[in-house]
Amino acid sequence: MKSAEYWAGRMELLNENLMQKADAVLPDIQKAYETAAENIQQQIEAFYQRYAGQEGISLAEAKRLLVPKERQRFGMTIEGYIKAAEQGTADPKWIRQLERTAARARVSRLEALRLQMRQQIELLEGWKDTAMTRTLGEIFQECFYQTGYEIQRGLGVGAAFATLDTEQISRVLAKPWSPDGKNFSARIWGDDRAKLLHTLETTVTTGIIIGESPQKTIDRVRKAMGSSRAAAGRLVLTEGAAFAAMGRKECYERLGVKQFAFLATLDAKTCGVCADMDGQVFDLEDYAVGVTAPPLHPFDRCTTVPHFEDEFSAENMRAARDGEVYYIPADLTYNEWKKEFVEGDKSGFRMFELRGMAHWTRRNKSDKIEIRLGELITAYGKQHGDAISGYLSKASLAIQRVWNDCAGDFHCIEPKYKGSMAFYSPNHDGVKLDISAAAKGSRYQTPYQVVFHEYGHHADYILNRRYGDGSRIRAISETYKNGILGKTVKKEANKAIEEFATNNHYALKNGRVTDKAIRAFCEHIKNELSLLQRADISDMFEPIMPGSFAFPFGIGHGTDYWKIRDNGKEAFAEIYSASVCNPESLEQIKRFFPESYQIFLEILEVVK
Repeated sequence: MKSAEYWAGRMELLNENLMQKADAVLPDIQKAYETAAENIQQQIEAFYQRYAGQEGISLAEAKRLLVPKERQRFGMTIEGYIKAAEQGTADPKWIRQLERTAARARVSRLEALRLQMRQQIELLEGWKDTAMTRTLGEIFQECFYQTGYEIQRGLGVGAAFATLDTEQISRVLAKPWSPDGKNFSARIWGDDRAKLLHTLETTVTTGIIIGESPQKTIDRVRKAMGSSRAAAGRLVLTEGAAFAAMGRKECYERLGVKQFAFLATLDAKTCGVCADMDGQVFDLEDYAVGVTAPPLHPFDRCTTVPHFEDEFSAENMRAARDGEVYYIPADLTYNEWKKEFVEGDKSGFRMFELRGMAHWTRRNKSDKIEIRLGELITAYGKQHGDAISGYLSKASLAIQRVWNDCAGDFHCIEPKYKGSMAFYSPNHDGVKLDISAAAKGSRYQTPYQVVFHEYGHHADYILNRRYGDGSRIRAISETYKNGILGKTVKKEANKAIEEFATNNHYALKNGRVTDKAIRAFCEHIKNELSLLQRADISDMFEPIMPGSFAFPFGIGHGTDYWKIRDNGKEAFAEIYSASVCNPESLEQIKRFFPESYQIFLEILEVVK
């Protein structure tokens, strides 16, 4: 049994790492506030320039009604605001107010300015809501899994660990944790926003009344924005601590932990309340964020640790769960644990029986299976055959199993094909490629990657004959769960573009991401990633692209190609080849298409 000091050290370090996720959002918040402040400044400056005379602008002038031309311009602006608000997470009450204002015939110049300022604040708050939802969800999820890893590794026992689905995370995000009964979204849209709006309106009106310069008014507006930004930072860090605490609780419940202890971060900054709570042990049923679990106050850096009695053992873990429990080595890494016990990918591990209890261990080279090449060794020759076998010998067991299962049916139609592109032909049930060129690779493919890509296509069709619907002209990537791979690839591609557009403040048009935002996203990826890194995902993004965005990151088939083809087949081949010999590309696939990658692994498991 590990000591209390061990659990304190591990969980405190985990908490610090998680809080860095919340810290990472703060620069984005600062940037968003600065953008909003700049827009408000421009609106105030334009207001003064338009209506101020030699003596400045009077309150009477400010309250004068918009003339028809101004009214028309204002109406068009309001329409744009309404569309932006409806597409975001703006307050519905404000949208209705805008609509009523737009319908009115009499609007003062000062009222128009106030609405313009409020627009900036509403859009800012909507962005904060979206950004925090994403960040807090990640913190909750990461804390859930990381806590599970630390506990199972610390106890030396591992068991299947159920994954969190999107609905579970959404329910947690919507549930209030603080005594005020508000969730984080309600606090974003709550008192601070109202105070900020009131301050901005009062500042501008007062500035006009006393006849101060526009610069003084702008300086006071920026001061108010700065105070609000600081409040937003406090909210992010405090909510981050709360959702980390909720992730721990969820994990404790899953693993059958009965008690927990409060762990204070003891230093010069520790408050008296947290210092008094340090070391106190509670039953899990008494776990309450803000009461027995952190955060007890804003910027709280404390955490909780599992508390075990000496008699806690693997049998207790077994009783707490349905399914097998295994002894695991102390040097198990987080990624290894997650791969086996969360994702269920056993390709890199094996189990063995010792004294009536299953044990987990890593596979060694002797566990690898012998690679089969079938007719390919004759078609391509021993040198190329050895190279192909060498790449496969380093691949996962699941990749090897699929290759070997299909190797006897692999056909090479032409090993020295001089056409512009290698390809697999379903009609001829074989592959055409130039093996010499394939061995060299290219600007966007590593050596032999095209081999594994085309025979990935070949395997896709062979697997469908054996384990799918039996059709020879369809692939298992098409038939598995009604084409879920292709659908998920499209969903995740759209999500990536939408998140980029949101984070970079691109407005939607008719509920859709604009071509301008798509173009900016494509340029961002091309600037960030090398051609080897982005080539495969370019082909996976292309099916969702408008017609003018063929070859989005420099590689693809052209947008017309996807009008009659299932994109899941191409995704299958891209992931298969990247898994064998392009780890940099595979990293980007997992980054943008994590769900699709998991479905790919599921499909591989049809071969046992």
